Amino acid sequence: MRRKPSSETAPVRLVPWDAYLSGQGAAQTYRECRSCCAPAFAQQRALIRRIVERTKPRVVACLGAGVLNDIPYRTLLGSGARLHLVDWLPGAIEAGVALSIIDTDEAGGAHCAYCALGGDRARECCTNFDRSGPASSAVCDRFVPTPGDPPACDAFEIGAWPQVHVEDVTGGYASAFALGLGLELREVTTWKQAFARANALARRIGRPTRRRQRLSIADASVDLVTSSMLLSQFEHEPYDYFAKQTARLIGPPGADDERHLNRAMARLRDALVDQQVEEHCLEIRRILAPGGRAFMSFELFHIDPEGTDWFLVRETHRSLSTLDRHFRFDFDIIGEGESLTRFQSRRAPSVVLALVLEAKAPAPRHATVSPPGQSG
Repeated sequence: MRRKPSSETAPVRLVPWDAYLSGQGAAQTYRECRSCCAPAFAQQRALIRRIVERTKPRVVACLGAGVLNDIPYRTLLGSGARLHLVDWLPGAIEAGVALSIIDTDEAGGAHCAYCALGGDRARECCTNFDRSGPASSAVCDRFVPTPGDPPACDAFEIGAWPQVHVEDVTGGYASAFALGLGLELREVTTWKQAFARANALARRIGRPTRRRQRLSIADASVDLVTSSMLLSQFEHEPYDYFAKQTARLIGPPGADDERHLNRAMARLRDALVDQQVEEHCLEIRRILAPGGRAFMSFELFHIDPEGTDWFLVRETHRSLSTLDRHFRFDFDIIGEGESLTRFQSRRAPSVVLALVLEAKAPAPRHATVSPPGQSG
């Protein structure tokens, strides 16, 4: 499909990558995601809880933490581990923490996991913590219940702990691709041109000479890295960003485009997924301490739309090969019987593979650059 020029129409521009990630109504979306999806992640939380109990990590980094649906946050809080929470969605982690610390008893009374810490530790977690009453109180003096489910405190303000990083867990690869589209899609008039330029960009920024952006987490400093259900998401972004922005510029693909460009689309999706998995593994290896472990889970099988036949997720074989190059598989911390679980999303069930990994060797040396505007 060709864009029809019009002297009366202002030029259409791409939505900037940062604005695209922020989205409109993000706060409400995060609350809905937490409320609707948290039950489905119970098995993921249980697995991570067992790993924490068995390995007793001093430093934990949760990559792609989102709204903490898959994170056993109270277990990590009780472990005393130093905690890094990483996600590129602004505000997601803060929303997840706020929705993780308040619980209610059978009588409807509120209990705050942070207030229970008391003193300086509670103030480190919530800058609004204040208590003049008895230390046994379940909430502090500033507690204000937030209407809705799950329960929360309207006075909560996240403090210095845990450390929140609004950063890209793919060594900057996904962000570099999304940011590069602004130049590549200028003067594009057809989907064929758009795919050709996007595929060239994906290859170019995937070269080993590219300067990687590191997370603002020190080398060899983390005892446990979690990356739950994150590889599965690499199939969607930043590919969806490319597809939506191209449609914004030149209109949706026509029937001929969809027939003739399937190969170009598959090539771009594969390139983006493979490179993001590779960069993600390199970043995990960089931050893992000697003897540290990584927990990784992703969807292995999906069921078809009719709900009759299971099929292998196409990206799984390549992702497993990449993991095998970088890590040893540990079936002692969680056994092979615990590695396969059924996951029920809002759409359809899937079978999830969960793995505990240990780096095979020191990560290759790469030129790196710290991301701008580091948080935490």
